[in-house]
Parts: sequence; C-alpha cells; structure tokens
Amino acid sequence: MRRFSLVFLVAAVCCGPSAVWADTLTSALSAAYRNNPSLNAARADLRATDEGVPQARANLRPFVSGSTQYGYSYSRTESSGLTTESHSDPLTFNLSVSQNVFTGFQTRNAIRGAESAVLGGRQDLIQAEQTVLLDAATAYMDVVRDQALVELNQQNVEVLREELRSTRDRFEVGEVTRTDVAQAESRVSEGIGNLRTAEGNLASSRATYQDIIGKMPGQLVFPRALGSTTPPTLESALGTAAAQHPAILSAKHGVETAEYNIKELTGQLLPTLTVEATASRTYDVSDTIDDSEAFEITGNLNIPLYQQGLVSSQVRQAKHQRTSAQLSLDDARRQIRSDVTSSWATLEATKGEILADVAQIKAAELALEGVREEERVGQRTTLDVLDAQQEVLDARTNLVSSQRDRVVAAFSLMSAMGQLTAAKLRLPVQIYDPTVNYEAVRDKWFGLRTGQGN
Repeated sequence: MRRFSLVFLVAAVCCGPSAVWADTLTSALSAAYRNNPSLNAARADLRATDEGVPQARANLRPFVSGSTQYGYSYSRTESSGLTTESHSDPLTFNLSVSQNVFTGFQTRNAIRGAESAVLGGRQDLIQAEQTVLLDAATAYMDVVRDQALVELNQQNVEVLREELRSTRDRFEVGEVTRTDVAQAESRVSEGIGNLRTAEGNLASSRATYQDIIGKMPGQLVFPRALGSTTPPTLESALGTAAAQHPAILSAKHGVETAEYNIKELTGQLLPTLTVEATASRTYDVSDTIDDSEAFEITGNLNIPLYQQGLVSSQVRQAKHQRTSAQLSLDDARRQIRSDVTSSWATLEATKGEILADVAQIKAAELALEGVREEERVGQRTTLDVLDAQQEVLDARTNLVSSQRDRVVAAFSLMSAMGQLTAAKLRLPVQIYDPTVNYEAVRDKWFGLRTGQGN
C-alpha cells in the first residue's frame, strides 16, 4: 500500500470537495477553532503573558512624577507696642524625573526572560489548539459512530420483529414450538433494549459535541474513503514530534526563562546607578518674596553589602526551579515519544481491524443466509437463525467502531506529532496571529485599553 503524508491525508479528509462528511467536519473543526471557550481563554492568557515584556522594558524608561502644594499662612506679632502682620498664599509646583542607568543587568535579563515566556506561551497556545481540535474531531466521530449504531439497532429490531412474526405464523401451523416463539420474543426485547442504549449513547455524544463545538450536530456520515493515514515510518513521526511538538518547545522556553530568572536575581547583588532630577517653583512665598525656583540633579550609586540572605535564598530557589524545568523538558520528550508510538500502534491496528471486520460481515451474512435456508427445510432451529442474525449485527457494529477508531487515531497521531493545527489542516478560518497583540504592546508607553477594546 502506498503511503502519504499524514498532514496531507487528514487535510484531504477535512477539505476534500467530493465528500459531504468532509465539509461537515471542516465546519465543525472551524467552529471549535473560532468559538471554543477553552481555546479563547488560552488566547487571552497569552495576551496577558505578552504584557510581561512591556513591564520588564519599563525599567528602561524614566519615572516622572509631579506634585503641587497650596496653602495659606498668617502671622501676627506685637513688640514694644508695634503690631506686625503678614500673610501669604504659597503655591508650589514640583517635577521629579528618575532614570535607571545601571541595574546590575536585571532589566536586560528580565526582558529576555519575559520574551522567552511569551515564546513558551505561544507553544502552550498551539498545544491548547491541538487539544481542542482533537476533542472536536473525536466528538464528531463519536456522533457519527453512535448515529450509525442507532440505525443498525433499528434495522436489527425490524428484522427481529419480522422473524418473530414468521415464527408465530409457523407456530400456528405447527412447524415450530412455543419455545421458538419465546426465543424470538426474547431477542426482540433484547434488541429494543440495545436500541435504547444506543439512543442514550447518541444523546450523550451529541451533548459533548455541542459543548466542544458550540452547536448541536446535524445528521453526520462517515467519510467515503480515508485512505492511508500514516507517515512513511514510525521513526519519521518521532523525528517530527521531537522537533516540532509544542509541549517540547514550550518546555525548552521554560528552561530559558528559568535561566534568565537566575541572572535577574543575581543582578540584585551588583551595584545600581540612578540619576534623579527635580525642579520646583513656588509663588507668593512670603510678603517679601514673590516667587522662587529650584533645580537639582543627583546621581545615586547603591552598592549592596548584605541583604539579610534574602537574595541568596532567591537565587538558590531559582536554580532549583531551573532544574525542575530541565526535568520537565525530559519528561515532555518521553511523554511525546510514548504518545506517538501509542497512536502509531493504534492506527496500524485499526487498519487490520477494519479488514477483519469487513471479512467478518461477509462471512456472517453468508452464514445467516445459509442458516435461514437450512431452517426452511428443518435442519436449523429458530435459535440458530437468531444467533446468526446477532453475529451479523455484532460484525457491523465492530466495523462502525473500527472506522471511528481509525479516524480518531489518525487525528491523535497528528496531535502527538505536533501537527494538528488549523493551519496544517487548512481550515477555512482566519488563523489567530499571536504576534499582533505582542507587537502592539511591546513598546507601548501608556494606554489602558487592550486590543479587544476593554
């Protein structure tokens, strides 16, 4: 069997113009991408993370403050029979400017750490997107499967009822016993019970679909053909996952952020230099002074000698956090490798299951036809026919489940490889660009409104 790229095949299933199911699945995935609250919350979290960069860059800018004071003063003195009075309405304006010149490299490392956190947050957003799209695809296929199972059970009940009518007719003419009728009635009751169970499962799947995608599903159908849905080899899938999976990339940025945090904290042990300038003007200082002005500029060099051991403890703590981040990276790599291997094995297994299920259906249908012919000539009992009918239903049910499992396994493998995104699936949606908000706020000096208008 020829093999093609997983990305191409899943995208073809989603976007191919020849299948009604494909358009419906595309619509479902697109709706989940646009409207899923978990994904929208992850986008908002990333926008909040973006604000860490302008907050860190704020230390590159001056701190400016102004103040004003207004008052009234009155004095009265008597000396040697001479009374003297004075009063004034002093009004003072003050302006103060403070600028960091050197912060022990704290600002530089804080900026780099914030930028690394933003990059890690973008990978977390991609992982959230993968989770939502995989959940949406799974919910879609669950509804498809359960719809098909309801239809199969409805057909089965109709067949069993027809068999019951035939058995009763034959009982009336003495061809079968009351036991045969009871067996047929029992199978009808069992079939109705299975139908009710299938209908309950469908209702549950439809509710899950609505929760993830945001609307109730219509009448969904299986794809006409999925084709081969595996990358060339397991090794190539593992290589793609190791290089591109967002969980691994996010963990790498987590290690970088921890490194910069250590450097930022260590900077508190270094000297800092700040330049401050103040200017003031006062009107109506006194009866003899109409106004006065003052200006001062100073440079402040702060050399830390001992900080109660606090900074040292914070640095040690940050180093432990870096070790934790490194171990998390190793764990992410192992987990992704396990997920890819498991998804690959599941997908390969479903291919064989589908072929076996198709063969089982053909054999079961032939057996049912033969048993019915033998029953007509008295060589088989009603129970034999009922058992053969049940085998046909079981085989068809297995095929429906295997087909659902194959599609879900294909999406699971794509997710495990880090490829299950709206862009890779070529969904007809406006792809969310996380750099838009970042570029808008990175060098923003002032302003309270966000890009979302709140």
